[in-house]
Amino acid sequence: MPFQHIGRSDVFSGPLKGRSPIIVAIEFSILEFLLGTP
Repeated sequence: MPFQHIGRSDVFSGPLKGRSPIIVAIEFSILEFLLGTP
């Protein structure tokens, strides 16, 4: 799924792309939610 690949890539390489830290934080939070946070 392209969406999942892009999402995971943005979470880890977001800062390198000059993306907003807030956007990266939101994407990381969503990724944690999907994986199941303790």
